[in-house]
Amino acid sequence: MLVWVILIFVMGLFLSLADTFVREQDLVRLSGVVISLISLGIIVRMLYLSRRGEKEKLLKKIKELEGIQPGSAETAGKTEYR
Repeated sequence: MLVWVILIFVMGLFLSLADTFVREQDLVRLSGVVISLISLGIIVRMLYLSRRGEKEKLLKKIKELEGIQPGSAETAGKTEYR
């Protein structure tokens, strides 16, 4: 998905610079800027969410490696039946 968003961003940049090839320059330049800004926002959000997900995975792995300590708040009130 990131590849598609980057492709749309590049297309927006081309639209911004394509005013020499199109007669209605204002509309093309404005749409190019709008498309570039929207795709740039999507890229930033995707990178932020991917990093946040990476941190959550690492925190989960740390908890798994530490294990549940006896007497901790997670095990309080639970009894084991054997």
